[in-house]
Amino acid sequence: MLNYCTKCGKKLKDGTKFCVHCGTQNVSDKIYQNSKNISFKKSKRKFKIWIPIIGFVCCATIVAILAVVFAFKPSSDSIISNYNSKIEVGDYLRLGTYYDEPIIWRCIDIDKNGPLMLTDKIICLKAFDAMPKTNENSGSHARGRKDNDSNYWKDSNIRSWLNSNAAAGEVEWLCGNPPNDLSLTLPYEMNKGFVHNPYNNEAGFLTNFQQNEKNAIKEVTQKCIVGKLEVENGVYDFGNEFLEIAATDSIDLSTYDNAYSEQVTDKIFLPDVMQINKLIENSDKLGEDYLSARLTQKAIEHNQYTKLNLSADKNWYYWLRTPDNVEFDTWGQSVRIAMSDKEIDEDNASDCSIGIRPAFYFDLSVNIQGDGTIENPFYIN
Repeated sequence: MLNYCTKCGKKLKDGTKFCVHCGTQNVSDKIYQNSKNISFKKSKRKFKIWIPIIGFVCCATIVAILAVVFAFKPSSDSIISNYNSKIEVGDYLRLGTYYDEPIIWRCIDIDKNGPLMLTDKIICLKAFDAMPKTNENSGSHARGRKDNDSNYWKDSNIRSWLNSNAAAGEVEWLCGNPPNDLSLTLPYEMNKGFVHNPYNNEAGFLTNFQQNEKNAIKEVTQKCIVGKLEVENGVYDFGNEFLEIAATDSIDLSTYDNAYSEQVTDKIFLPDVMQINKLIENSDKLGEDYLSARLTQKAIEHNQYTKLNLSADKNWYYWLRTPDNVEFDTWGQSVRIAMSDKEIDEDNASDCSIGIRPAFYFDLSVNIQGDGTIENPFYIN
């Protein structure tokens, strides 16, 4: 097939790239070359178009997966809300062990410090404080108690033990007098063979908790009523009158706010008259007789003071941290004890037959499980 030069019009042989007469490039060859270039450019453009499409699909897939994951993952706030906001007055908590069995606590009130937890039963029998036999001029015993046990909570034996992590025989007794059997024996019982529940060789109470359980026990600073001997020696932070509550009377707290007191920081403590009164105020949730308490079977089995007639179905007494009617407590040794519904009494601090029903404030930043019933109490995960 013959072609013609587009410039000079001369005939050209088929396949000739340039005119042999004037040198002009053959038009058909231009078309061929252009068609190849166009085809090549199209193939590159198709490849470039697919890159953003694939990228968009990948990103959309990742976003969808993350949306599903976060939709089913609770935030830390929701965890706290789902667990800790459930603690209400009347709920039960299992925390720590004593005598190799779990300790069951119950929320008796909620105040500025959080849920106030009290053991559901009396866990043991112990003296509040021992009589001095070696260090009669140490601690609160130096304030007119050199021959007597002390009702001063801050350096009492029971506070020393409740807040101690020390191993057996290594608890620091803040008053300087350990609660050994000799220090707990009354004169008329000397040489009669009684053992008075000594705890000078017992490990500190806090050793009965795992570390994650200890994290749930909030350290708080709170008001503690002081006795007459402390007031006379200027050992108080505030107050201008004595706390007046007649023994075996209903709990009258009219003088509580202005009573001579000091601030004391504890993890574990005995309830005072104000806190124990919550058992009466919240009786609709706790039960009418919750001020009264029974002993655990382990408390009965480990009691060494055989003079007592104990039973698991019998209500028993337990210590408060509040001293007796302080204006008339000349010896500074009488401490309040809870008796029965709406009644309190007093006893000498060295009495080894009185129960221990400790309390603490629960830290709401700690996650818990369970439903808070006695059958399935809350517990630390």
